Amino acid sequence: MSQNVGLEGRLSLRRGRMPAWTEIVQLGGWVRLGVLAGLVVAAYYGEIRGLMEVWTEKPDWTHGWLIPVISVYILHINRDRLAKVSIRPSVLGVPVMLLAAVAYVGGLNWNFGYVRAFSLVILLAGMVLLTGGWRLLAACWFPIFLLLFAIPLPSVGYFYATLPLRRIVTLLSTGVLNLLPDVQANAQGLVIAYVHGAASGTLDVEEACSGMRLMMAFCAMGAIMAYLMREKPTWHRVVLLLLCVPIAIFCNFVRVTVTSLLHVYGYQSLAKGGAHAALGLAMMIVALSLFYVANWALTMLVVQEEEPIDGRAGA
Repeated sequence: MSQNVGLEGRLSLRRGRMPAWTEIVQLGGWVRLGVLAGLVVAAYYGEIRGLMEVWTEKPDWTHGWLIPVISVYILHINRDRLAKVSIRPSVLGVPVMLLAAVAYVGGLNWNFGYVRAFSLVILLAGMVLLTGGWRLLAACWFPIFLLLFAIPLPSVGYFYATLPLRRIVTLLSTGVLNLLPDVQANAQGLVIAYVHGAASGTLDVEEACSGMRLMMAFCAMGAIMAYLMREKPTWHRVVLLLLCVPIAIFCNFVRVTVTSLLHVYGYQSLAKGGAHAALGLAMMIVALSLFYVANWALTMLVVQEEEPIDGRAGA
């Protein structure tokens, strides 16, 4: 990052045109960024490869592939703000980077993968602070923070975080099944026992249907929307963020209920495999729609009054 925006960059900012990256970062800056990126990849190669394997093999974390891309995209659309940042490196970035190193070593000693991956986010924040200062970190904090949504939670934390969701969804889905004719359902812990005519069976609300994948993806989605809607009042953005939990529960309730109905009425083949994955994808579309509806409703709650042209109230 150059100390100041170049002549062409300043002219583009005056004209209101979004500056190009070549106007923001000079050749020397790209070289330094390349070297730093190479060092980070070399130091965290094992952790990065492990994260990519989790994103590929575990359906709960497939959204991890999108998070780094979205972080880069947010930096890209904010390049006009980055172009105006005065670069003032801060030595406080050094202790932040040392903290990341301590966390990484501790994660190795304790065999705690989450801490090692988390230390990568701390390291990135420290590097930005060291090379660009507090103002640059203030401009880049959200894309860095967003990376946390791509780090898989520890197994124990994952289980206990999904447990309340599974219980809520089990009770709600059981209630819906009991509304159907000739169907009797009973929630036994995290299992739905049902009787339909002469047929009976049980449905286990598995961890794959616990809503944690939806919860993490929806929280990331809500955080992105709240950040991008900077023209909205703070309360508006906070409400959108808080809606992540009920939206995740609702979408997962719909998913589990549909899966239960398929089992009860003898269409078990549609309740697994590709069809089940497609249902999960459909819930992502439903969730996005609910976020947009919520945003519209919140916008309608506040009506901006137009100021008189002469600045005085009408007679």
